[in-house]
Amino acid sequence: MDIRFDETIVDGAGGIVLRQPRFWTTETLRPLPTLYCLAGHGIVRIRPEVDNVSVEIISDRAAEFFRLYSIAVRLDESSSGRVVGTTTSGVQCSIQLWRSTRNEVDLHDNREPSPNSSMTVIVHIQRMSGDNYSFVRTRRNFLEAIQTGNMGIARQEDDPSTAPTYNLDREEGDIGRQLPHLDRNVFLYDNDPYRMTGICHQLLHNPTEQYCGLKILSVMTDISSTLLSEVDGISRFVLTDAGIQQILMGHLVGYSDGSTPMMFHLLTLRILAQSLEHMPNLRLRRTTVDWNSPFWQVSLNIFHQHVNENHTKPLEASLSIRCLRAIHRWSSTLTDMLPMPTEATLWAAYHEGRQCHSMLEQESKSFLEEMGVLVV
Repeated sequence: MDIRFDETIVDGAGGIVLRQPRFWTTETLRPLPTLYCLAGHGIVRIRPEVDNVSVEIISDRAAEFFRLYSIAVRLDESSSGRVVGTTTSGVQCSIQLWRSTRNEVDLHDNREPSPNSSMTVIVHIQRMSGDNYSFVRTRRNFLEAIQTGNMGIARQEDDPSTAPTYNLDREEGDIGRQLPHLDRNVFLYDNDPYRMTGICHQLLHNPTEQYCGLKILSVMTDISSTLLSEVDGISRFVLTDAGIQQILMGHLVGYSDGSTPMMFHLLTLRILAQSLEHMPNLRLRRTTVDWNSPFWQVSLNIFHQHVNENHTKPLEASLSIRCLRAIHRWSSTLTDMLPMPTEATLWAAYHEGRQCHSMLEQESKSFLEEMGVLVV
């Protein structure tokens, strides 16, 4: 279900009308169910009269948090008052607000009822899928944002869009523990890209271990996490190997019919974006990429489809623009040979990003500027 925008905010500098989504209001907030567990780290209680934070302020802070952290959100049609968000690292979480009186909360907590029965807002954020380590950071920052208004975006290490998504010592991300038949030291010390590509090939051809294979490829093509020489070797593998491309194409195409989970699709887009960004490297200049192959023709069509659907799929559109921008940056010959998004399409994505998704805003702005368009 598309998000309903209740207010418009005029940006005086650019004269652009920004739509501000308001997910919850005092009138639409549902009462707390009788049988509802209020235990857990993802729950906070806010008393508007005491904390001077209304439901509308909570909603506005949530919308700004989603925009700054590039979290794609949608209303959950099956549950009124709940939204589902997807972070840039592929974590899906649900956020629910309930309305309750102080007496009801006291009864839930097995305490004596308070004489003050003013309304209490219950905010509950839960992980639906994805890496638990990334979710805990998102949860902490979100709860702080709605209570204090501090978005914490300046703390880069806490930003889900910039934080590393892989660490062997994390409970959810310990690939060595998930794959005991492989040598765990390979992931820590092996700097041979050919050996790593062989391991990825092995994992990706096993349906039960494809996620681990995609995760490793995502890390090994990320220049911020891996040595340049290793990134070059893995990127060459992704750009030219027909076997790996066949598997990646399945995750690209299967997303539209629901046969591929969103996380697999997002990891595939990220792997392609990071690999394409290494094409200008000296070693990769000698690598021949067959742009007329079925894989690249399908990939380009999906990139353009996502860019055109930036309103409903901002995260997919952001990664697709990143892929197309890498191709555009690499060669003017390729730009003439391969379809590129129009200036009007990128402007539409840029304005959508300014309203709801900072990653989409930055990617489309960068592409426009590389095309020689002045963005103010």
